[in-house]
Amino acid sequence: MIKLQYRSLIGIIIVLFFLSPSMYSQENPVSLQSLDLNGYFIGGPMGDMTLFKPQTEEEKEFTTFRIVQGLANPVYVSIQAALSPNSYLRHQHWVVTLNERVGDGLFDKDATFKKVPGLSDPKNAGFASFEAINYPGNFIRYKSNQIVLAPLEASESYKKDATFRIEPPNWNGKNPISVIVQSQPMRPEIKKTLNLVFFILLSLTGIGLIVSSIFKRSKKSES
Repeated sequence: MIKLQYRSLIGIIIVLFFLSPSMYSQENPVSLQSLDLNGYFIGGPMGDMTLFKPQTEEEKEFTTFRIVQGLANPVYVSIQAALSPNSYLRHQHWVVTLNERVGDGLFDKDATFKKVPGLSDPKNAGFASFEAINYPGNFIRYKSNQIVLAPLEASESYKKDATFRIEPPNWNGKNPISVIVQSQPMRPEIKKTLNLVFFILLSLTGIGLIVSSIFKRSKKSES
């Protein structure tokens, strides 16, 4: 009976472990391809983003992102670098750059976008456009292969330049790119609360099984 209870305890611990904050799965990596320039993607190392055609494995890595909950508002989205989970696309002086997150509200707002159906083809679920939440009416677009934030225009050329295909990530599956699967950093206060809840549940489960074992032993000895 005791062995069975210990097995139950181990099983519950395993289940709780997989429900713990550290095991939360994150959004799948994607690449953002130009609508009208086949094979050209948003990407680059840290700094200003460009639209280019990746050739090497390293360049393919630089065009890999995750579309995650918005830093400034979870209703919207942020675009996280898969290779550097604490780095995000943001607009700065009308240029879209990749920078490490800093602890201020301005960065979070600049790195948060409203993901809408592609301006050039709203009915296609695989297309998307990204509007700055703190500059409504301004969208991410490419201009002379530079990725910028620009006011909406009625022209079809603007709509195409501001529409991107949400594609599977560009890297070769054989490429050892283990850092891509790192979790998105969780806000410290949320992580602390969830970890506390996890350990309380784990402790209560263990205490409950121990008390149950003692109670059953007591009843057995009385009989």
